[in-house]
Amino acid sequence: MALKTGIPKKLIIFGFGGLVGAIINWAITYSLTENFDIHYLLSNLIGLTVNIIFNFFYHSHITFKVFDDTKRRFFKFLIFTLIIVALNILIIFILTEFFDIWYLFSAIIATLTIVIFNFVGNHFYIFRDTE
Repeated sequence: MALKTGIPKKLIIFGFGGLVGAIINWAITYSLTENFDIHYLLSNLIGLTVNIIFNFFYHSHITFKVFDDTKRRFFKFLIFTLIIVALNILIIFILTEFFDIWYLFSAIIATLTIVIFNFVGNHFYIFRDTE
């Protein structure tokens, strides 16, 4: 039944896009922190912003192939992403400050922790086919 709905295939495509977006985020986070001496949380926020824009267009055009009502979907995507960003930053902060894990490893762990929650929200809330 799950194969008929295409969820496993979409999850793999979603995961790939998320991985590309995460690499973009991590590269920006690392570059800004190490090369420009910007605090790791601000660097991560900038990286997440670029990641958000990339992910919206990737998921709408490649993962879910939903091209209608872009403004409404982007607004919903931004709201949902704020939740994801808050969760991401909270996890990074806790791991880095309380468990003394290097900020970049904290960012990777945070990303891996929220990927399923992110997929479910995108699949069933933001890019749900309205037909």
